[in-house]
This record gives sequence, structure tokens and C-alpha cells, in this order.
Amino acid sequence: MASHQDYLEYAYLKGKVLPFKEANVPIATNALQYGLAIFGGVKGYLQDDGKIGILRLDDHLERLKKSAKVLRFPFDFDDEFIKQTFIDLTRKNKPKSNVYYRPIIYRSDIALSPAIAGDYDFGLYMLSLGDYFDKSRGLRVCVSSWVRNSDNALPPRTKASGGYVNAALAIEDAARGGYDSAIMLDSNGFVGEGAVMNIYIVRDGRLITPSVNSDILEGITRKTVLQLAKDNNITVEVRQISRTELYIADEVFFSGTATELTWCESIDKVEISSKPGPVYQQLNENFNAITQGKRSDFLFKV
Repeated sequence: MASHQDYLEYAYLKGKVLPFKEANVPIATNALQYGLAIFGGVKGYLQDDGKIGILRLDDHLERLKKSAKVLRFPFDFDDEFIKQTFIDLTRKNKPKSNVYYRPIIYRSDIALSPAIAGDYDFGLYMLSLGDYFDKSRGLRVCVSSWVRNSDNALPPRTKASGGYVNAALAIEDAARGGYDSAIMLDSNGFVGEGAVMNIYIVRDGRLITPSVNSDILEGITRKTVLQLAKDNNITVEVRQISRTELYIADEVFFSGTATELTWCESIDKVEISSKPGPVYQQLNENFNAITQGKRSDFLFKV
């Protein structure tokens, strides 16, 4: 997890680039009180030429725009302006390592009401970010008793700030139980996703992942994994996954912007694998090739 000193010196807020410590909002800000905000998690990788290669920036911006549309946020979304803000802030901060970007669109007024209508603003900040999890071993996770928030309650595909209380509860319970993270079931009792991560299982060489109607975030890294599987002629099944399939899977792994691809060692203390499986290894090697700039079609260089 990032500590305060990992945050880079400058941020963008209220229409200008300013020192990170000055990028503040009033305590009564509506988004803080009611969670009326959407955000993105975008990873940038330091390249050999010293530039930052931002992974699938256009896809991240498109998802942010769709989140605003679903939630009816009255925000005038300007793709080119936001992309330019990424460029300007990166050049201002001059990062010397891999970085994580957090764009946010939030209700910025201080009215005492959880209504959608109101004033909205855009912000962006950056932090240095290495490995999110310890990659010297696989994750030890549990199936959470907390159910993933559903599409008809608080749509997970929107990446709404308030919805992450749901994931926080699952992560907290997992930590108290001695686990690294948690897997959440959807409202129908099928596997949804890991807390803040998409999930995959492998059975008989087939890559299986929950469909987008399983109360999941339509992950950008997930999109990349599925493309890499296709490129490598790995059979993919996108369907519902029963909880008990987790325990008999040959491999289980997760993906996310911060977590990248991370394999699973055990679930509910049932051993899945003592080492990374072959499908995971193949996809992870291909993913690392992308982040290292060997497939430039995935990177936006700044």
C-alpha cells in the first residue's frame, strides 16, 4: 500500500496543477459526505527511453465516461482535455519509476443533499507504485461472507467511490482472518470477482472468467488478459463460476491495474497450487512484455 511519501509532488484540481499538499476539498464536500464520485486506476510504466508508457489510457477514459453516464453525473466529459491533463501532470512530476494515476470526477459542492444534481469537478494525482502484493508467493485468500454489490443496487461497473465500502468490508474480514485478500460472490451466489480484482480459473487448460453480468467491474486489465489469451490460442470461457469450482481448479489468478496479474496459492485454506501455473505464466510473461514496451499498441507514451 502507498504511504504519503509515495505521492508525487503535483496534482491537478480545481482547474490547475498545484502542489499535492494543496489539492484539498472542504470537509462538507458532497462527494466526501455521500460518496458521489467515480474514479479510475491507471498504471504508467517507466520505459527504457525514460518516458512513461500509460497502459490503455483511452480505455480507462472511456470507462470513466460510461460510469458518469450510468450514474447521471452532469459532467461535461472532454476526452482530449483529460488526456492532456495526464500529459501535463506527468511532465510536471517527472516520475523516475512506475506510477499509478488516480483520475476522479466528484460532486464538489457543499449542499446538504445526496442528490445527483450539483456541481462536479475533475481531479488527477499520481504516486509511485511498485508491486501491490508480494510476488514471491501466491495469494492466500478466502471467500467472503460479504456479497458483491449488485447492478440494481450500486452498479459495480461504474467504479463509484461509495461502492468500495463493499470491497473494504471484505478485505478487512480477510485481513482479520489472516488472508491476503478475498473473493466475493455475486447476488446469485456465483463467483463475482476478487475484492478490487477480476478473477480467473483454469480447468483442463481452459481459461474461465465470470461474465460482465456477474456483478463485476469490466476491468481494463481483464480486457487485456482476454486479448492475450486469444493471441496465444488459449481457450476462453466467459460464464458463471460456482464457488466449489474454485477449490478444484488447476489454477486461480487475479488481475487489476494495481495488482497486475497475481496468482493464487490457496482459497479458504484449500491448496490450489504451490507454484504459478502454466497458463498464468504464459499470460503474465505476455503482459510484462506489454508493460516493458515490446507491444507499443497498448501504451500511450508521455
